[in-house]
Parts: sequence; structure tokens; C-alpha cells
Amino acid sequence: EVRAALQHEGVEAEEIEKIVSRLVGTDKQVAYTSFMGELLTEKSIDEGRLLWEAFEELDTQGLGYLEKEDVAKVLHRPALAKVLGNRTCDEIMALMDTDSDGRVVFEEFRRALSTGASRPGD
Repeated sequence: EVRAALQHEGVEAEEIEKIVSRLVGTDKQVAYTSFMGELLTEKSIDEGRLLWEAFEELDTQGLGYLEKEDVAKVLHRPALAKVLGNRTCDEIMALMDTDSDGRVVFEEFRRALSTGASRPGD
């Protein structure tokens, strides 16, 4: 079942076998904790990749960091804006720019978006 699901998702055969071999125990059964651990690892990798792609798209000048004008673009991306709640550009900048240098590097961006960025009033 695991192989079929992974094939359906477009995972290459070699990668499927690596995943299955990590999941299946000596009794040829999949342990729940192993399965959930692998699932969470894959989710984390996918989330990181998607956040990196979004960061690169916002960093239109290719500087390796976002300035306030770039951060303002987050408000026009429904999925990102939803994570950040009803915040203004200044509030988003303050949330992301943890070292207050006027620049948001990828790690600051990732941290603000992947932690669910608590909403105002939470």
C-alpha cells in the first residue's frame, strides 16, 4: 500500500525502496512510530522547499534577503497572508526581522511562517 501511494505521488522507484526499507521492521510490518516519523520528515522537507521557493520569488533582486518592499508582497499572497493573520506590512516586518537590521533573511522568513506565526491577540 505504501509503495502504491508513493508511486501515485510520483516518487521515483529507488526512493520508494529506500523509504520502505526504513519503515519495515524485521517482522515485515510497518511500525506506527517509524511511519509517522518518516511522514513528518517528508512534510518538513516539503515545507522548507515551498518556503524557499516563495522567498526566492519575493527576493526579486536576488540579494539573499527581503526588504520592507519585498515583505509587503506577502500581503498579496493569500496562503502566506493567511498564516500571518491580519497584520500590516510594518507588523509583518517586525515579526520577521528578528535582529532588526531592516532585512529578512531566509531563516527569519522560514521561522515566521513555519511556526504558524501567532495571530495578534493570541
